[in-house]
Amino acid sequence: MKIKRLTSTLGLAGYLLGFCLLATQSSGAIYTLAASGDILSASDGTTTLADAITANAGTMPSGTTVVIPTGFAATMQGFNGVDSTDTIINVDGSSTLTAIGNNNADRTQTVTINIKDSAQYLLDSDHKVRADLVLNYDSSAASSSAGKLTFQSSTTQSTTINLNSGSLIFGEISLAKAGEFNLNGGDLSFAAINTLTASAPGFIDFNSAAGSVLTFTGASALTDLDVNIGFGMFQIDGVSQTSIASWSRVLDGTTLTLTPTPVPEPSTYALLLGLAAFGFLTFHRRSHRGC
Repeated sequence: MKIKRLTSTLGLAGYLLGFCLLATQSSGAIYTLAASGDILSASDGTTTLADAITANAGTMPSGTTVVIPTGFAATMQGFNGVDSTDTIINVDGSSTLTAIGNNNADRTQTVTINIKDSAQYLLDSDHKVRADLVLNYDSSAASSSAGKLTFQSSTTQSTTINLNSGSLIFGEISLAKAGEFNLNGGDLSFAAINTLTASAPGFIDFNSAAGSVLTFTGASALTDLDVNIGFGMFQIDGVSQTSIASWSRVLDGTTLTLTPTPVPEPSTYALLLGLAAFGFLTFHRRSHRGC
């Protein structure tokens, strides 16, 4: 009887603990944008996100999720002066999210932005990022804007952009601080890029199996590109490739495309080796008959 009671008590305690953990994980409020405009004016029907931030001493409530429904044009200007933890912004359907203004002060922000469906991510003028930001671009759309994106994170922060589909087209990017573009199937295009130094931590990584293309649409000099390659700005599967031979470059007027140089698969090497062996045996037999 005592064992049964103990088992029941432990079971109840485990249930309550699991319920509490679930409640903790899902405690963040969800704010759905009610109309086009800055995301801080998003409403959950009772209070605005701006009200919640004011009530939370200027800090975004932990675990906040902002949903931008299809067809809306939202801006991110209000996030520049707001600290936040584990904020998620979901951009759905055919909506647009435009990042506005500079963020020159270090923020204790951890923000994940998910661009989905056929939504777009745009830049207005020069947008500096100094926060822990992850942008997952899973949209089929080509997001085109003339703004400049600058990775300006401190040594304890980093910006990660996962370009999984579609394409991002910017006027300029600067990778002088910690941050990375991961080309996992999407294409990246810009008119200009900063020339790195040996100590600059920013980079662009190609998934060799994804087929992504990096395009310079301005009159970018090949010498500057070679300098950035030499400093390890470009990676393949997470490994810096500082040799020019690792890259295929095609210049068409003022448009330059960069892709990893195809590396034959092991099966290709085996086929070539087999053909070479067959050719050698054929030649050897013919020579032997001639004797």
